[in-house]
Amino acid sequence: MSTLENSESNQSAIPKAPAKNRKRRRFASKHYSWFMKLVRRTHMYTGLILLPWVLLFGASGVLFNHPTWLASAKIVHRSNPEIVKKTVGFAPPDPASFAAQVVAGINNGKNAPEFELVSPGKVRLTGSLSYTAATEAGQHTIWLNLHNGSARIETRPKSNEELIERPSFAGSTVDVKIPGLFGAERKILKLLEQANINPSEEVKLRSRPSPQLLFQVRGRDGQLWNATCNLLNGRLDGRATEMGARLDLRSAITRLHQLHHYPDNLGARWLWTLAADATGMMLVFWGISGVIMWWQVKPTRLVGVSGLSIAAVIAFLVISGTLTELGFGPPRSSRGASVERSDRNNQRGMILDGKSVSTNTLGELPAEGF
Repeated sequence: MSTLENSESNQSAIPKAPAKNRKRRRFASKHYSWFMKLVRRTHMYTGLILLPWVLLFGASGVLFNHPTWLASAKIVHRSNPEIVKKTVGFAPPDPASFAAQVVAGINNGKNAPEFELVSPGKVRLTGSLSYTAATEAGQHTIWLNLHNGSARIETRPKSNEELIERPSFAGSTVDVKIPGLFGAERKILKLLEQANINPSEEVKLRSRPSPQLLFQVRGRDGQLWNATCNLLNGRLDGRATEMGARLDLRSAITRLHQLHHYPDNLGARWLWTLAADATGMMLVFWGISGVIMWWQVKPTRLVGVSGLSIAAVIAFLVISGTLTELGFGPPRSSRGASVERSDRNNQRGMILDGKSVSTNTLGELPAEGF
């Protein structure tokens, strides 16, 4: 038997896959190719469509962390810790000893200590210490570093908004009431009852955000003004229409970044919020689709898995550490209430159990100027 005949007989001996399985594989391959094409095209075209928003949110996010970039504010002076200590008398406090003095102040006047300091080595300082001084040129902020004792002075010239001419009625108030809202606090209770909500406190009107009436008026001299009226307190303000908004680049993009929530009326701001939503959702999609497309390139899988693993570990450590610090104290609402209470009390003391506890000894700060 010839070699050709042997080859043909061997091939005929190999069982062929059923036609049904071959069709299933072709169907799966066809739809997989269609799906990957859809992922690639969506990844590409949404990136092009939403590019202005991606650039704006990325740039403004960086500017939030660098207050002097693209800004009129400049750091005009720096002082090293030695000069600050010699001039002002300020030295960075030791967090552990600071905390020990605070705990001693809490226990002051009690027969037996009620609280004790736990893990002195883990005590840390957060936040910043600053003072302000105004001149005709602008606002000056003096920042003291609580960790190394250095200081810097940041000068911010008067903003364009401060230089804008205001109309004669700016700052005055008018008697204006939103129809039907007089005594509405009692009526709001009926809406709460319909939702099976029984408030433990009286209903209060929130002052922020407040409804604003936007309109234009023309003076006897022909000057056109953009006017606003706060409908809760009737306060008026405005500026000359011809002056424009006068926002510098930094103020424009950071204010756009900070806009959130959909307004009640459909308009440019509503569409802006919609675009911001789309950008956020597309960022999530780009991350997922990027991983899917990377996985198709087999030679890069090992390197990619290593990079993803390292990134996941770093992200977990950074995010968990940041959240631990953010959630260390009371919730933000409680902190705000505590600040209001402390403002009403003596700045040099605190009230505990109805007794005043002095805090003059808490720290190394000199009495004069601090």
